Amino acid sequence: MTVVFCMILGAIVGWLSVAMLHLNEGRATMTCVVIGALGGFIGGKMVAPMFFAAAPAGEVFNISTLFMGFVVASICIAIGHWVGKRWDV
Repeated sequence: MTVVFCMILGAIVGWLSVAMLHLNEGRATMTCVVIGALGGFIGGKMVAPMFFAAAPAGEVFNISTLFMGFVVASICIAIGHWVGKRWDV
C-alpha cells in the first residue's frame, strides 16, 4: 500500500513541478505527472529496500519508503527537465 502512496506523492511532485516551479513547460502537465508517478514507484518499490529495512508484513504506511519515493520522483523530474533543456526534446 505504501507504493501506491509513493506513486500518488510522485504524481503530486510532477504536477507541482509544472504548476509552481514552471519546469518542463514545453511538455504537457500529464507527462510530468506520469514521470513523477513512475519515479515514485521506482523509489518505493526498488530503491527504498536497498537503503531501509523492509517494512513488517501488514504495515500499511512506511514513512521511510514514502520519503524515498519522493526523492526518486524529484530526481526523475529533474532529469526530465535537464534532458528537455539539453537536447531540446
